[in-house]
Amino acid sequence: PREVVPIDQYAFYSRWYYLVLRELACIIPWDGDYGVLAKKIDPPIKKSEAQEGIKFLLQKGFLDIDKDGKYFQTKRAITSGSEVSSMGIRSFNETMTRRGADAINKYPPTIRDVRTMVVGISAETYTLIKEEIREFIDRVAKLVDNDTRSDMVYNIGVQFFPLTNTKGGESGVEDQE
Repeated sequence: PREVVPIDQYAFYSRWYYLVLRELACIIPWDGDYGVLAKKIDPPIKKSEAQEGIKFLLQKGFLDIDKDGKYFQTKRAITSGSEVSSMGIRSFNETMTRRGADAINKYPPTIRDVRTMVVGISAETYTLIKEEIREFIDRVAKLVDNDTRSDMVYNIGVQFFPLTNTKGGESGVEDQE
C-alpha cells in the first residue's frame, strides 16, 4: 500500500531530485561518493545538492541505512495523495511535466513512452476516467512494490485536463482582441 507523505514533510517535493535520490541511493553502488549520485541523475545535479538531498532524506525518515551501510527506503511506495493544493507539490508537478515534454526529443521511443488522446466526454465519463487513472496508479504502485531488482529511475506522470471551457463555466481567460 502507498503511504501518504504527511503535510509537514511536503518539503520532500521542494527539489525534484530529492525523489530521484530516494530511489537512486538504494539501487546503485555509490559508497558515500555523492558525486556518483549527482552524475547519474539526468540532468546532473551538483555533488553538494546530492549530499544535502541525502541528508534531508535521512533526517526526514525517507531513507535509512542498514548495518552493512546500504541505503534503503523506509516506505517503498509513497504519494502526496490525490489533488493536493500545496504550492511545493504543484511546482514539482510542473517541473516533471516540463521534463516529460523535454523527454520527447531527448530520449528515443525505445526508452520512453508518451501517449496522448484528445476526447469529447460527458461529466459521467469524466468521473469514470478519473477512477481509471486512480486504479492505474494503484496497479503501477503494486508492480513497483513487488520489484526487487530495481536498476533504473523513471517518472510516470498522468495528465487529464480540459481543453475547452467546462460546461456552464468560463475559462477565466479574457478575449485578447
